[in-house]
Amino acid sequence: KAEDGSTAANYDQRKAAKDPAESIKLTADEDKAKILRRANTGIVYLVKSGDDISKVIIPVHGNGLWSMMYAFVAVETDGNTVSGITYYEQGETPGLGGEVENPAWRAQFVGKKLFDENHKPAIKIVKGGAPEGSEHGVDGLSGATLTGNGVQGTFDFWLGDMGFGPFLAKVRDGGLN
Repeated sequence: KAEDGSTAANYDQRKAAKDPAESIKLTADEDKAKILRRANTGIVYLVKSGDDISKVIIPVHGNGLWSMMYAFVAVETDGNTVSGITYYEQGETPGLGGEVENPAWRAQFVGKKLFDENHKPAIKIVKGGAPEGSEHGVDGLSGATLTGNGVQGTFDFWLGDMGFGPFLAKVRDGGLN
């Protein structure tokens, strides 16, 4: 519980991102996700299996063509392997960018590595399809290039130093145990 009485259960990260006292304004170079401001505090979710943490869930968001797209990315405890992604709010064009909610498209992320061997964000949305066996590539959304660019910007930002990159480095280094 924080000094102001807030708890993780009642913390509103979206509201905090709009409050200059609880967020930072991003420069154009920093703002790969086109979110304008980032809350100073972020929430992550730890999934437990018995006494052990089995997954880390990070909330991410970024602008597509028509809307802010909100998702959860499930990451294995190696801090690098995607176990799932769910877009839970978006307003992209149905049948095009709205396909971010399509289970078949989301399934492509499972098993992908978020970072390269130098621990730099490496997920790539590939127009025309990712090469077979690609550790980092996910097929872009046909007819929805700008939405795909938004997904790419979202990953680039939230996996970087201004997002959850430092936290995931701690996870990768065993910081959850």
